[in-house]
Amino acid sequence: MKISIQKELKSRFKRPKTEEEYKEIINYLSEKGVAVGNLYQELEMSSSLVNFHRDTTFVKQNISIHSHSFFEIMYCRSSDRVEYLVGSRRYRLSAGDLIIVAPGVSHRPIFPDDMQYPYERDILWVSLDFMKKVSQIFPSTNINSSGGAAFLRTKGTNYGYIADYFTGGIQESESELVGSEESTAAIALLILTHAYRAMNSCDSVSFGAEKPTLINSLIEYIEGNLDSPLTLGDTAAHFYVSRGTVNKAFRDTMDTTFHKFLTQRRLILAKLLIKEGEGMDRVAEKCGFSDYSVFYKAFKKEYGLSPRAFYKL
Repeated sequence: MKISIQKELKSRFKRPKTEEEYKEIINYLSEKGVAVGNLYQELEMSSSLVNFHRDTTFVKQNISIHSHSFFEIMYCRSSDRVEYLVGSRRYRLSAGDLIIVAPGVSHRPIFPDDMQYPYERDILWVSLDFMKKVSQIFPSTNINSSGGAAFLRTKGTNYGYIADYFTGGIQESESELVGSEESTAAIALLILTHAYRAMNSCDSVSFGAEKPTLINSLIEYIEGNLDSPLTLGDTAAHFYVSRGTVNKAFRDTMDTTFHKFLTQRRLILAKLLIKEGEGMDRVAEKCGFSDYSVFYKAFKKEYGLSPRAFYKL
């Protein structure tokens, strides 16, 4: 999404709390020619420390696979058969689930065609800088030790109280009272500490991924070959299926094509490498693009700005 549209969106709308408010934002984006699926691609934190907010999705969306430059910690309030894709694995969400996704890790929700009730979640964004500083002082907040992502089921366990911390964080962040920034940072620290405790509890509350299907195997294959000149034909041949079968798997589950998904996944890796200071030509090579010009065009088309402009953000 182009930066100018992103700024205008923030100034014109608050986060939607009703289906009518949600549709108003969708219509506005459509008028601007912005695909809703790309809305999450370039969301950034408005604070240098932590952000709390609540998101509600009322109808099925085709949200593109994306990543962030910060930690995303999500508490699921309600879920109508929504699944969450992290890397190549799918997880079926339930109310009370706590999901932790590290920076640079690809993820997206997958919605059923016939959603009956809203998908509501509380979200905490924690900057890398904040995480590094507090983990140096309090090592027990270092949830990064879990790797790319963690899924915890708190409903019916001793960790259900974590939901109250999210409520408090959202209330503080919306209060605009003196000391609200310090208070939200303190609440975020509570969530990090208790999430770490839950992750390392003898009474484990973690839950596993759904049974793998062809789409999971296809995504795992893509993940392992991002630096290769991978094609639809190569992938179909590897799994002894037709090209149509591969594309159908992506359309049915991801609402996209094999080529589009592959490009988005390569660009997620590209963003991570750019922020790490990798040279642009080397980024293109490591992400499987034939040359820099092809990489440049794909990056500009997806994100609305050049790779070098992204580096300067």
